[in-house]
Amino acid sequence: WLAQRNVVNAFEALVGGGAFKSLEAFCAWIGELNALISACDPDDMVKPGNWDPRLPDVFWGAVYVQWLLSEADRCAPIFHEIAQSVVDAANLQVRGIKYEIAPNKGKARVEKKQKDYASPGLHILHEALDLLPGCFAKVLRADLGAGLKEALPNR
Repeated sequence: WLAQRNVVNAFEALVGGGAFKSLEAFCAWIGELNALISACDPDDMVKPGNWDPRLPDVFWGAVYVQWLLSEADRCAPIFHEIAQSVVDAANLQVRGIKYEIAPNKGKARVEKKQKDYASPGLHILHEALDLLPGCFAKVLRADLGAGLKEALPNR
């Protein structure tokens, strides 16, 4: 649904994963995204309530974050149960090992990491490998100070 930019399937994935409880909540979130675009652009020429052509790109980036966070929330109880069983088994050998449940990272942390990893080089690599599949037999990256690296697609 993400690669095809299918809004109906995106909505179903988000509601099914618990990111939103209703169509109204989903629509309100889209309205918040639209307001965020306007708030971040002091020279915004789009009038409130009108279509903003930047919204689709913002939506698809944000929808992926919402989906990841909802999937993390769904997986957390199972993960913690498995981790606790591993610790319990280890305690048969070595006493005193404890497992403390930590909360999942939130939206702010995900957004920070997106900024950390959104270098121009990685963006170009994404364009070459993900958006133009099959067009390149080999891609080389030259990062400052790191030398030349071969970056092969995971396909």
